[in-house]
Amino acid sequence: MAIQRQTKELIRKCLMRGLILSGPGIFTIWLLSIVFGVADKVVGPITRTLIDLIVPTWLQVGPLTNGESPLLSFVLLLLILTVMGGFVSWRWGERIVLWFESQIMKLPGIGFIYRNTRKMAAFFDLEKGSPFERVVLIPYPHAGIFTKAFVSGKTTMVYADGSEEVFLKVVIPNPPTGVQGICLVPERLCIDLEMTVEEGLQFYVSLGVVAPEKLKLPVNKADIGQR
Repeated sequence: MAIQRQTKELIRKCLMRGLILSGPGIFTIWLLSIVFGVADKVVGPITRTLIDLIVPTWLQVGPLTNGESPLLSFVLLLLILTVMGGFVSWRWGERIVLWFESQIMKLPGIGFIYRNTRKMAAFFDLEKGSPFERVVLIPYPHAGIFTKAFVSGKTTMVYADGSEEVFLKVVIPNPPTGVQGICLVPERLCIDLEMTVEEGLQFYVSLGVVAPEKLKLPVNKADIGQR
């Protein structure tokens, strides 16, 4: 029985070790398969047409079987996006795109989806600067536990008794899927951090690996306990 338990424990340890070591590679392959699949659906017909025109049928083997090549579709999509970015950067190109967008937004249903998607894309347009003002520490998901969040603005709450309180609009990332939550937090509960927005993003993107060894806070420990 002891040998059986030791064998099971050894197998369990080896399995867990294998999962830990192969996990990042499996996740990367899975993510790339999704990206390549989307690219193939978007520009796949163009890729197949180009392959049929350039590559003889007898050479369409391996990664080019039947003119299919998700990798080439991905490269072609990147090229198209780069050209589109250059075209929009041109003054008249931007005006043409804005005109087409205005026409799309007039379409029932489609216009609503496109409008909201466009707002999300504009929100992360790096050329227009970061959408966040600063990085703060907030009590989340409950008092006593803190997380870093990004301030996107502020608003004033007016209560029924006429009193007012300033709330910060904060965004809490959830890597790698995106945004975990958008909350209104009383400004008195937020602690400003000596950290740039870029450093805050690096913290989340790296899953906390890229972080300062010491985090200086502009408040006393006793004050944090009251938050």
